[in-house]
This record gives sequence, C-alpha cells and structure tokens, in this order.
Amino acid sequence: MNPLQEYPAIRQWCYRIMWINLLTLGATQAGYAVAEQASPGWLKVALGVLAYVSVATNYTADRNVTPTTPAGNAPAPRVIPGTILPDVNLTRKDTP
Repeated sequence: MNPLQEYPAIRQWCYRIMWINLLTLGATQAGYAVAEQASPGWLKVALGVLAYVSVATNYTADRNVTPTTPAGNAPAPRVIPGTILPDVNLTRKDTP
C-alpha cells in the first residue's frame, strides 16, 4: 500500500509541496523563455524529475477522492479530460 494513503495529513502536505515546486519551477522556466535565455541544466533536470514524481502523487490523489452525489441518489458523473458532457436541461417542468 502507498504510505501516502495511510496518512492523509502528510499526503496533503506532499501535494502542497509538489504544487509550490511546480509553480515555482514553471514560473522560472517561463521567465527564461520570455527573456529568450537558454534554460540552465538544473532547471531542466528539476522539471523532469518533478514531472516524473507527479505521476505517482497524482495517482494517489485520484485514488483518494471521495465522490460526491448531486441532488438525488445518482452518483456524480466521472468527467474524463477532453470529453464533453451532454447538454442537460436543468429547468423545472412545472415552471411557466
């Protein structure tokens, strides 16, 4: 079992650390790109490592999401990135 699944508080902090690191390194990469400078080697390595590690943390996050249900007993639809949900008419039938 993944140790992050056993300790939700630690898992939450791991997600925050990943988010801050990715945001910081991404902003640094964008800064180098805007300045038309070559990215340093350490930045390329750090982005590559964080991208690889984020696969495991994202998998753990996905496995620990509690599905919510909308009004009624129907389970919430699982939205797959890149797909379009069908149009649903949310107006009541008894309103004029």
